[in-house]
Amino acid sequence: MYKAEITLGVMPTRRGMLDLETAAAEKEKCMAVIREIHPDKVRLVDIDDICVRGIIESESHVPAVADKFAGEKVDAIFVPFCDFGEEGAVADVVSKFRVPVLIWGSRDEAPNSPEKRGRDTQCGMFAATKVLRRYGVTYSYIYNVPADSEEFRKGFDRFLRVACVVKDVRGLRIAKIGERPSLPFPQRDDQRSQTDAAFRNSDCGSGPCDAADGSAEDCFRGRRGTEETDGRYPRQDGLLRPEGGATGTTGSAETGHAGADGE
Repeated sequence: MYKAEITLGVMPTRRGMLDLETAAAEKEKCMAVIREIHPDKVRLVDIDDICVRGIIESESHVPAVADKFAGEKVDAIFVPFCDFGEEGAVADVVSKFRVPVLIWGSRDEAPNSPEKRGRDTQCGMFAATKVLRRYGVTYSYIYNVPADSEEFRKGFDRFLRVACVVKDVRGLRIAKIGERPSLPFPQRDDQRSQTDAAFRNSDCGSGPCDAADGSAEDCFRGRRGTEETDGRYPRQDGLLRPEGGATGTTGSAETGHAGADGE
């Protein structure tokens, strides 16, 4: 039976000039919630052993955080903003991985005032996501809702589901079933000569062959023209579409960033 499991790198961020205790309190609110969401399917990898209070605030921590995430083979990265955050450090870390990225920060309780400066969380998220776009990083985000809100839980759950899909389809080979190609698949010269001989020495089932002295490609072109005019392969949108029956080709697909510029 299929069992989805992912490893999630959690990298809280803060601005060094702002209050550490306030940022740490915001981090703990968030961690308390995400630990309860699919705990049997999600393994959290934090940075408590690298940064003060487990919150990245300087680009000097980037190599250690990136090495830990790489060693743990994280399948996705979650970046909660505890205040304005450090956009340079965030971009430097996540740009080293081709995994889904989730951005979120709780809305400030009150706007800035002459007496007290708030956390400026939303402004910091704007700055960080602008840098991420310059780095070519695709990301998802959750609106500035409280960590203990239903909106946050739904958004986080949706991100985890997407991350599971991205993990499972990475490197997956997919059989494509569709219309018959307009010409036979490309062949080497030795293969082409063998195919031409087979066409000249066999009855293809479509009546007398008008290209008995030609190549397999000539015969195929002749059959295509006949089938198009007699209605067996009606033309639609510039393509021939057989009525009943189709052949398939095999290709491969790999995905990288699975996020989007919004939920």
